[in-house]
Amino acid sequence: MHSLGCLNKKLKQQVDKVNPVGNIAPVDAKSSDTKTGVVNIPGVQQQYGKNFGNSVIPFRPGQPVFNSPIGLRRWEAHGPAGLLLLQQIKAGPV
Repeated sequence: MHSLGCLNKKLKQQVDKVNPVGNIAPVDAKSSDTKTGVVNIPGVQQQYGKNFGNSVIPFRPGQPVFNSPIGLRRWEAHGPAGLLLLQQIKAGPV
């Protein structure tokens, strides 16, 4: 039994030489903000955009609206009156 204890002690010493166990805290004053849980103000400002200081919900811009590459057709440029013009065009001569 004595030989196993001696063998374990020698093996432990060899392991400690290769991989020493330090009495180091996982978080200290040199740790990054994300590890310590400190808020990074510029990061939060970038994430929240124009909602920073106004809302707890980050700003998300609306979905983009794509215009026709041809542009507005003649009757669409005139609103409701343009729709009447379109109906008259489709109906043909009176």
